[in-house]
Amino acid sequence: MTAVMDDAMRHYVRIHMTQYASKGSREDVGPEMVDYLIRLRDEVREMEGGGGMCGIVTEELHDLFGWDRLAVSYLSPSGELITSGHFVSLLSDGTIVDPTADQFGEGRNVVVLSPGDQGYGRYRPEFYQDFHPGTHPDVLSGWAGSWAGEFDVDAEMRLRKERGYGWWVDDPSFLTEYCKRQLELCEARGGTLGYDEYIRANLADLDGRFATACAA
Repeated sequence: MTAVMDDAMRHYVRIHMTQYASKGSREDVGPEMVDYLIRLRDEVREMEGGGGMCGIVTEELHDLFGWDRLAVSYLSPSGELITSGHFVSLLSDGTIVDPTADQFGEGRNVVVLSPGDQGYGRYRPEFYQDFHPGTHPDVLSGWAGSWAGEFDVDAEMRLRKERGYGWWVDDPSFLTEYCKRQLELCEARGGTLGYDEYIRANLADLDGRFATACAA
């Protein structure tokens, strides 16, 4: 499944890059740049009171370096929907940079993937009412045979309801650490539109599910 997903995303990115210009390349994302991305991300989260902040961080990177912003959904290795409405940076050589990848709790802080790397297709364009393989068969042909017609936001909500928050991780430690830090940032700002309650619910969900799994 991964190879098919990777091929589909490569095809989409090639077409996308004929319409939207970007700067930068894989060579620009060395250790010093990764450190900078982490600092920038953490500063934005602190200012905003927590949250993944993919939108603001990638917008800042576009303004600073000319890196294209790409709206995507993030998938499990088998192609199931983890989250919709995510933003990453897309460089001129097709490299995907996800500066807020830590929010998925998979132990990866910043993800950098070039078109030939395995897992490239775990990022794919978000499917919604006006944009999916049925409406844009030319650019989304790689998913025409596998998409069942469910919009991404609906799939995300369904899987969360069926399996609970963090269903995609076997080890909850990274996701728990991320949630606790976001709760700290949110509480330091006095709570942000109920975001603190959302994070508490996620932590309770993680604690309950993995405690049950350990007891079994």
